[in-house]
Amino acid sequence: MGLIVQKFGGSSVKDRDRIFNVARIVMNTRNAGNDVVVVVSAQGDTTDDLIAKAAEITSDPSHREMDMLLAAGEEISISLLTMALQELGVSAISLTGWQAGFNTDRAYSKARIKRLDTERVESELARNRVVVVAGFQGLNRSDDITTLGRGGSDTSAVALAAALHADRCQIFTDVEGVYTADPRKIPKATKLKEITFDEMLELASLGAQVLNNRSVELAKKYNVELEVISSINPVPGTVVKEETKVEGMLIKGVAKDTDVAVLTVKDVPDVPGMSFKIFSLLAQKNINVDIILQTTGRDGKKDMSFTVPLGDAESAVAALKNATHRIGGGDITVDKTCAKVSIVGAGMQSHSGVASTMFEALFNQNINIKMISTSEIKISVIIDEADADLRDLMGIPDNYKVLFIQGGATLQFAAVPWNLMKNGKAVYVETGAWSKKAIAEAKKYGEVIVAASSKDKNYSYIPDCSDLDIPEDADYVYICENETIHGVTWQKLPNTKGHILVSDQSSMFLSQPCNVSDYGMIYAGVQKNVGPAGMVIAIIREDLIREDLDPKMPIYMRYDTHAKNDSMYNTPNCWAIYCCGKVFKYLKSIGGLEVMHQRNIEKAKVIYDFLDSSKMFHGTVEPEFRSLMNIPFVTDSAELDAEVVAATKAAGYDNLKGHKSVGGLRASVYNAMPIEGAQALVDFLKKFEAEHTK
Repeated sequence: MGLIVQKFGGSSVKDRDRIFNVARIVMNTRNAGNDVVVVVSAQGDTTDDLIAKAAEITSDPSHREMDMLLAAGEEISISLLTMALQELGVSAISLTGWQAGFNTDRAYSKARIKRLDTERVESELARNRVVVVAGFQGLNRSDDITTLGRGGSDTSAVALAAALHADRCQIFTDVEGVYTADPRKIPKATKLKEITFDEMLELASLGAQVLNNRSVELAKKYNVELEVISSINPVPGTVVKEETKVEGMLIKGVAKDTDVAVLTVKDVPDVPGMSFKIFSLLAQKNINVDIILQTTGRDGKKDMSFTVPLGDAESAVAALKNATHRIGGGDITVDKTCAKVSIVGAGMQSHSGVASTMFEALFNQNINIKMISTSEIKISVIIDEADADLRDLMGIPDNYKVLFIQGGATLQFAAVPWNLMKNGKAVYVETGAWSKKAIAEAKKYGEVIVAASSKDKNYSYIPDCSDLDIPEDADYVYICENETIHGVTWQKLPNTKGHILVSDQSSMFLSQPCNVSDYGMIYAGVQKNVGPAGMVIAIIREDLIREDLDPKMPIYMRYDTHAKNDSMYNTPNCWAIYCCGKVFKYLKSIGGLEVMHQRNIEKAKVIYDFLDSSKMFHGTVEPEFRSLMNIPFVTDSAELDAEVVAATKAAGYDNLKGHKSVGGLRASVYNAMPIEGAQALVDFLKKFEAEHTK
């Protein structure tokens, strides 16, 4: 006996006959021995009719009230379908989105699912009932009804399938599957038996109407097998899954999207940061940007063109014109006469000539090309894959969010207290330069209690934190788990006495296993062990993501901003995320963090064993607190230290000079450093010692 989630669109339930047709499909699936959850859209043109009714009242309705109005369409559908099932003798119950456990953010009309509590759905299934759920809707923290935007019912169905670990999610439409083109316009279009998630995501994102792109993202992220199937003709549909066996087919589909407008901002100053200024304005209005074209600079100016959904064009223009004094650009033009034509196929990556063939076809039809965009995969897919792999590596619980945030760890010195200081009080442990800097920054936002410090011995040890004096109303306890400069690391986490633990893991991130549940939040600048500089990964428990923050707080500093937008509030640091994702896959391929930890132990031991036996070189950290990542060491004099540093540079060893607060040398042996590198350094130091010892 399996569990099947079935989704039916508005055309499938538009009238009495269609409703009973759907009821019989559900009944047959049930009679085949399956549990069934059904997700239903609003009937036929109900949504359009409700929008028209709103237009009779006002030309500018609030998004909140529109969500309240439009949610009624799905409620009509679920009740009618449930009545039809009961009429056929099938035990069934209808649930609204919030009754089914859909909790969303507060972005009215474009809400995203934050959490799905399936207890009610599972309870009804246990009572042998078919559960009919209203798609497209949920409830936010204010107990307001929200809608998920275009294609939201598809997203609801896939989310339920993922949360319930369903065997399959069937999307019933008025076509028999996924075709190479729209069969209603191209009679010779071929139906595909299978298609990959990536290919389907590209098609959906580029205008294909069969599946919503957000639903495909979710399906890929949680490996939910989808089937696109006809609700009218009982024939096999198209299966969407991770890998397919279809070979020899370069192009899987052609998509056309007329729902686009091209905006051009003219005479933009050709200086760094202008793209950020423009696109962050649009991100604040939840306006998605697709293709971007930037002209070559001239006289210190350039033109920037990009596409947005047609319905967002006027809002985009208004947002940009209101900020022309900040942007510094000239006129803003809009072209609403364009269309986007796309070809999709995984085989394009390894075969030349595909693009030229497409351009030739457009030339033969006298169609001019204004903008060209190519991509291996969508940004959202990169993020989803990186998120899933990191969760797998670290065993991150479901109630934690993974955020990819632009900037370095230093920015989090301010973001942490600003977001987490609810009572205005926090406890910090001072163990080196970076915890000291974090303390100084946190004092700007509230009371900071330094409960323990190792400053007395130049941060050469971790103080005893088994019985810290922690005020009851302290919001969190903060540590820097590995101090890069001073080379100390925590071997045992502090006793927080029930308070939230926040850890800066920048210089040890993914170097060893980590029990995420021990922390309220972990953050790390990725440049030490994972990826290029310029990004932080934050892992934060969902209940710590607050919305009741100072309204003057910069929106990009808020963790809820990044959580609500799946780390895509503004244009993400795509290259950094992509590289991090590759490193996550590498770590998984070698056996995970346990294997990486053992490698780090072995190569650090090579250096520490030498230091412990050397008469010239000495480690600066008490042995029980030694870092596996950063190894500071000195000679008996500053003059000899300088001589060693000079010799290492001459021999081709870079960045071995110790920090001015410690002196001497420091070997940083992060994950990427092989044991051969550690051994080469030791061989050099042995040789130097032999040559300078009388």
